[in-house]
Amino acid sequence: MKKLLIGLLALGSVSSFAMTEFEINLSESFNTLNGSKNYEAKYINDDGSISIIKPRFSNPEGNGNLYISQLSDLNGLCKLYGLGDYVSNSRRTFKQRTSGLVVRIDSNARFSKFDPSLTKNAIESFSCTPVEGMPSPTLISDNHNSVFQNDDGSTTILRPKFKINGKNLYISQLSDLNGLCKLYGLGDYVSNSRRTFNERTPSLVVRINSNARFSQFDPPLLNYAVKSLMCY
Repeated sequence: MKKLLIGLLALGSVSSFAMTEFEINLSESFNTLNGSKNYEAKYINDDGSISIIKPRFSNPEGNGNLYISQLSDLNGLCKLYGLGDYVSNSRRTFKQRTSGLVVRIDSNARFSKFDPSLTKNAIESFSCTPVEGMPSPTLISDNHNSVFQNDDGSTTILRPKFKINGKNLYISQLSDLNGLCKLYGLGDYVSNSRRTFNERTPSLVVRINSNARFSQFDPPLLNYAVKSLMCY
């Protein structure tokens, strides 16, 4: 399992400010903000992508600290944090229980507008590809309960998992099974060898694509998780 990269940032409380004053300050002083450090945590996922947890946006004068709107341009949001392209289907949102504002980011990683937090969810987490020149981990996962060598030379992976957003999640039965074998540095999937189980918790499971990368989150109560599979 890859070592996770965690960046914690002390976040101030949101205070009231005049919208027009804030927008004036933005136009005057918010010229570039690539590589923003305004988030709760950052992680390297098992496929080499990077997750940002609870992204926020601060007034340049320091008197505002708002969550990011779900309507933001997600490639622009990745660019705001100095990262590459947005990883499709990786965005998770949450509902703020208090009235206020969230900030919408445009495709150029710039402030676009305010959205009301009571009608537009905030972004809880999202993932991006690394940019060229960033160090990346070796993409052979060892995130599983155990591994066994079989009598025919194949390998069994027991309870495969995938780390994303700093959490270990089970693998969806709808994953591409050759891609799942590839995630562990193995060859082709052994036909009919997959076993599944129903994880009876509200946790999500991760679907893996044919390139051994994150594809999407699946609800576990509808899509079983992979208990074991064999690969050559």
